[in-house]
Amino acid sequence: MTDINTLQQSLPQLETEVVEWGVRLGWTAALIVAGWVGAEWLEKGIKSTLSRMKHGDPMLSVFFSNLARWAVLVITGLAVLDRLGIQTTSLVTILGAAGLAVGLALQGTLSNLAAGIMLLLFRPFRVGQRVETAAIAGTITNVALFHTELVTDDNIQVIAPNSVLWGVTLKNTSHYPVRRATIIVPVPFGSDVDATRDALGSLVAQDERIAQTPEPKIAILKFNSTDKVTELEAHFWADQSVLDAAKADLLAKIYRDVLYPKEVKAASM
Repeated sequence: MTDINTLQQSLPQLETEVVEWGVRLGWTAALIVAGWVGAEWLEKGIKSTLSRMKHGDPMLSVFFSNLARWAVLVITGLAVLDRLGIQTTSLVTILGAAGLAVGLALQGTLSNLAAGIMLLLFRPFRVGQRVETAAIAGTITNVALFHTELVTDDNIQVIAPNSVLWGVTLKNTSHYPVRRATIIVPVPFGSDVDATRDALGSLVAQDERIAQTPEPKIAILKFNSTDKVTELEAHFWADQSVLDAAKADLLAKIYRDVLYPKEVKAASM
């Protein structure tokens, strides 16, 4: 009888605790859902807002939206633990010690994280620009905290650790809209060098894609006694979007109209 009486006396307290834990778990579930939805909503909102800005940068919009999302998730996690009655102060201390051990084991990953933050803050390049290093070359498509995605000229995806792009010599070939191209034209010894130079100047002047400021320059580079030719060097400037096409067309015209006009005419007959 004593056991039954004791059980009857403890039932109200047990019911109270069950109700209390039920409410607590309900609020915890609601908090998790609210935190997750809020993080997703905040991420999309920041990304959408920054993308509509006149001088917005896709790199920064991705960085800040991801940062805000993870910040909300971390705060939500701490709030959930506190709601469940777990002391977050001691937990943070334990996580800090564990984080130090993990950090020592993941030095390479953390260096990529640090490099990603530096790339996003100082922005030596932007999405859509073409860059070259000693290891890789391609057009930037995405910059994340740990890696950068590029696409090569032959349409191959490259995923490079951020440390490969930070702290190394890097060429951003898309930074300036106008770039210079150089063409070397061999003129056999005994041929009229001045006439060839004038013909080159005429071809350059006829191409509307080639800028006249800075002025194109055509001069003798050197006398190549091994191949018995005088090498002419032509420098010209053009917008980077048409530079390669202008150079290719100019090389074809030099071959057809300057260096081997008779051979080309005979082959077409």
